[in-house]
Amino acid sequence: MSDHSLPPDVHVLVRGWLHGNVVLLSGRTPAIIDTGYHTGLPALLQAIEVHLRVAPAELAAIALTHVHSDHAGGVAGLQALGALRVAAQERAAALTAPWDRRGLWLEGTGQQMPNFSIDEHLEIGSSVNLGDRTWTVISTPGHATGGVSFFEPQIGVLVTGDALWEDGFGLLL
Repeated sequence: MSDHSLPPDVHVLVRGWLHGNVVLLSGRTPAIIDTGYHTGLPALLQAIEVHLRVAPAELAAIALTHVHSDHAGGVAGLQALGALRVAAQERAAALTAPWDRRGLWLEGTGQQMPNFSIDEHLEIGSSVNLGDRTWTVISTPGHATGGVSFFEPQIGVLVTGDALWEDGFGLLL
């Protein structure tokens, strides 16, 4: 999706292979959906300052579509900069509490992800305030344990993580 069709408070940071895209949401509670891989943290910090017009330490929330390294790899780096809320579906969060390397797809893949914690469990069908918008949490099983998407009906935007890909492949059961 081109940024040209999005309202000015929603920006997509398009990343390459192993760097999941990041959705930046400006407003009263500046937030992001996903973080990308940990090696992309410098570019993410710059994007937060440019598009959200806040220092990364002022970021209010990170909402995760799932906890694979290409979508959650930057969480630990952002947590180290300041207090913010990290939210994920309960089954995804359960993989981070004991740091389940196999469940996180780290074992045997060569991927890395610094340890981080989840502060809030997202309930399927609930609403979460990110930026100045209210997003509905939708279950999108199939690709990852506890995978969710975020839907904002006023602007008709669905953030799917890896459940659906434009010009590629995805999986939705």
